[in-house]
Amino acid sequence: MRPPLLVCILVVPFIVSGAAQDLTPSISWKNPNITSSKDERISIVSAALDKAVSMLQSNGQFNDSSYGIPGRLCAQMAEFDRLTNQTKYKQTLKQYFALAETVSPEFLNKMVDYGLNYGYAAARAYTAYQDPDFLALAVTSWASARRYTISKEQAALGTIDVKQFNLSTSCQGATLTGGTYVVSHACIHILLIKQWSRPLILPKQISTVLPLALFLLFRLYWQKQHLTRRISMPPSSRQILYSRISSIRPIP
Repeated sequence: MRPPLLVCILVVPFIVSGAAQDLTPSISWKNPNITSSKDERISIVSAALDKAVSMLQSNGQFNDSSYGIPGRLCAQMAEFDRLTNQTKYKQTLKQYFALAETVSPEFLNKMVDYGLNYGYAAARAYTAYQDPDFLALAVTSWASARRYTISKEQAALGTIDVKQFNLSTSCQGATLTGGTYVVSHACIHILLIKQWSRPLILPKQISTVLPLALFLLFRLYWQKQHLTRRISMPPSSRQILYSRISSIRPIP
């Protein structure tokens, strides 16, 4: 342990020095005008994506992140190509989707919602390239998560095949229909459920191009993105309900 006097000698001047500084930001720090050209901005984004891709391991995963994070990167690559009308990352995406399935077949990870990142990315890739291979990958991701989503019939019966416990009929007055389990383990009780304050607004490319499976995939994905409040389930159920009443925004 450091002697108290030494600590005092080191810390007090630091505190005094910090207190003497004016930390008010200059009014000139924020410049809302974009002066770089479109080509320059595309180059910057492309370089950032390339740097991120270079940090992926041989299995397509980062060495310090969850399974779902590379899926977000895949979505950004697809969106970059869509917005710039390119196919720069098309083959790269096919490679990393294949690697993701070697880590978690059919994108079914121990955390169910992580796999939805890959499904969302595949849907964006399909929108960008119109390649049916990406559509098939998106449907695969949706199908995996769908197994952990409670149907109306399952909610009424109080059972779901992938879980080894009985379901509550409701939670604080809310039906469990449409709830998606977060964890794939058969004995873990964590449920995501979304209550809609108004009808879901679909982006044009989903409503006109993608099939029902992808509509549900986007719904599951956005359900995950908008969950912020935690509510305890009745003690008898030992489940957790995550819920937030809000509207869904269109996908840009």
